[in-house]
Amino acid sequence: WRNRLGADAMAPLSQLVERLGDCAEGGYGPPQELHLSDNQLGEEGIMTLLESVARAGSSRGPAYPISVSQKGIAPVVRPLWLRVENNGLPERAYETLVGQAATRMQSIRQARRWRSSVPLLCTHARDRGEHPCSIWRCQQQSLDDAPVAHIMLRGYGGASGSRCIGQGFAEGRRPASRPAHP
Repeated sequence: WRNRLGADAMAPLSQLVERLGDCAEGGYGPPQELHLSDNQLGEEGIMTLLESVARAGSSRGPAYPISVSQKGIAPVVRPLWLRVENNGLPERAYETLVGQAATRMQSIRQARRWRSSVPLLCTHARDRGEHPCSIWRCQQQSLDDAPVAHIMLRGYGGASGSRCIGQGFAEGRRPASRPAHP
């Protein structure tokens, strides 16, 4: 948050996200939250990061959505909480960027045979009186699947209401069981 990061900073950060997504052992794992608001990532930087989130994982399965274990409670899945508000995007670019990112992410995941029964990206709306998502729960998740990421692109309320974009290509089918990632 306010680190003066530009699009060029996303290549090393994206590599880190992918590597951590492949390291479910030894207490490491993918980031659960990334707060990158008030920088200058632009469309290119945000897209680079979202593509790495789609690629993160291993032969055991995708890193996102994250499987979170809690003491005495069955593991739950939840999306990456990604805040990228105020990053030099023109107003008209928000919806376009989210739609393009969801399409690219879906292609990446299809190539890896990672299926999803829910949309890949969810935007966030708290100011519209809708049932907002939170870092702990996505309104679009099922018992064992959730969007890959919540993406907040501008202001407190998100892109243009709480919507999920990029339906998984296995729509209507339950996803294959995925291994737990600590």
